[in-house]
Amino acid sequence: MLDTTSEVYEEYSVNLDGANIIFFFNSGLCLNHAPTKAPEMHKHYHHELFTVVRGEMKITTEQSTNVISSGETVLIPAGLTHKPEYSDDIFRVNMAFISSDENTASSPLDKMLSENADSGFVVRYTNPHILQAIDRILNYIHGDFDFKNSLIKGCLEELAALLCQNGASSGFKGLSDSRNYRRYIISATFDRAFTTRTFPIVAPNLKKLSESLHLSVKQTERIIKSIYGRTFCEQVLYLKMETARELLEKTDMTVNKISAAVGYSSTRSFFAAFKETYGTTPSQYRKSKGE
Repeated sequence: MLDTTSEVYEEYSVNLDGANIIFFFNSGLCLNHAPTKAPEMHKHYHHELFTVVRGEMKITTEQSTNVISSGETVLIPAGLTHKPEYSDDIFRVNMAFISSDENTASSPLDKMLSENADSGFVVRYTNPHILQAIDRILNYIHGDFDFKNSLIKGCLEELAALLCQNGASSGFKGLSDSRNYRRYIISATFDRAFTTRTFPIVAPNLKKLSESLHLSVKQTERIIKSIYGRTFCEQVLYLKMETARELLEKTDMTVNKISAAVGYSSTRSFFAAFKETYGTTPSQYRKSKGE
């Protein structure tokens, strides 16, 4: 369990299936503090998700009272009048799904969630992967991770897919399972290494990437091949060569420095790889672009 006594509030905007969805992440309450006064009965135009990480909460509607225990997730449909109450040891995650067009439920995600939400009732989710996705978001927000926002965005996309699967006749377009989340993290990993222009480039590590995705190396390799049409090693080589080619065209760095910048300890190895890729030596390539 996270050890903090300060309220945490984060906001992320994620584009899902062409709709700009705003995710409000709010751990909501201090770990050792409960609200002194529960809010009055109210309703809102957007869907609201509650996941109880620790403690217990009660949601009272005009029709019923719902007790949500640790590890459980519920969706409060748009327009449902409700009042939440919390135990003294509560720690919850609260997300509001707000479409880009305020006061309307116009996005695909809004429509899919509306299909799952019966009017007048709180929707209870039982898929254990939802809590796992929430737990990863908590860890990323409070931890020291590279490209934190990209990791959180990937988790939110996975979460949207899991929510839309619950009771729906068909999956949310493009987010039918966690593959989209994994693809996003893989893409972000390569981007982090090769687009920041911090030299020398440190290429991604396949084993560490696999562990972060909770997959085997072979499974990760298959996903990488499906995304890029290249194996992990082929993709790393491709990005190294593309970076080297760009540096030859746009900078006055020496070939030796470019070789080191893209991660080669041997200039001879860099020359061989570049010539095999482009059919010419680095020096000849630069000369041809300067003519």
